[in-house]
Amino acid sequence: MDILNELNQETLCIAPESIKKQILRMMNETKQLYPVKFMTLEEFQKHYLFDYHQNTLLYCLKKYSLKHSILQEYLNNLYYVSENISDKVEKLIKMKQDLEDNHFLIYDEYFKKSLSYKNILVVGYTLDPFYQKIMDDLKAKVLPNPPIEPTEITVWEAQHIDDEILFVGNKIIELLKSGVSISDIYLLELPEEYKNPILRIFSTLHIPIELNTPTPLLETPIGSFALQTLKETKNYSITLEKIKEKYPKFLNEIYQIVRIFNEYPWEDS
Repeated sequence: MDILNELNQETLCIAPESIKKQILRMMNETKQLYPVKFMTLEEFQKHYLFDYHQNTLLYCLKKYSLKHSILQEYLNNLYYVSENISDKVEKLIKMKQDLEDNHFLIYDEYFKKSLSYKNILVVGYTLDPFYQKIMDDLKAKVLPNPPIEPTEITVWEAQHIDDEILFVGNKIIELLKSGVSISDIYLLELPEEYKNPILRIFSTLHIPIELNTPTPLLETPIGSFALQTLKETKNYSITLEKIKEKYPKFLNEIYQIVRIFNEYPWEDS
């Protein structure tokens, strides 16, 4: 099926970014305008079901005492909780109801209404039963991926980590000499055992590198202390003073915590 033939009427196309770029290239080649809006499935989910903001996270962290990563998983699972799903964990159902009652979930009613007059296409996703039912209810068309031109890929193999890293370092130097900006060069999915050798070898090659894996502020010692202290004192000012007293040199983190507190309606007693 020619995807472009499906775009001659006002259309919402739900597709990953990579598929979106392919379709846009195909559209550009025709030199025609198409009345189409693109969304990823994640973006569609937030508009069609609900979204949440930072205050939602802070409310849940304070009330349910969950780690940030676990809380994120809970919130993602809330999308699957509804009156029509009876096998969901009761805790999730209660959490969702609590967030709705306290207006911590964002619903986009206009978006749902706008779908009534749009052609809906889903491209590039394998839908689970939950989303398949949603698309069936919306009479959406689920299309196969557009054809991808074969790309030749060269794979190198090394016997030792040091040899592998040295090879990659020399390739990076070649890229830098050819005019590629170092800000456009990334190392992805690095196993933990690679990090120290990379720092050592890249240092000898004079290649600057940052291997910082950002940890959510609320999962750091100072963030955990801030939440625990606020929970105990129930007072913004006292909590802030205790943070400054315990972590006097962590000015940047304290500034971030102040910003978070200012965005959330804490209750001072």
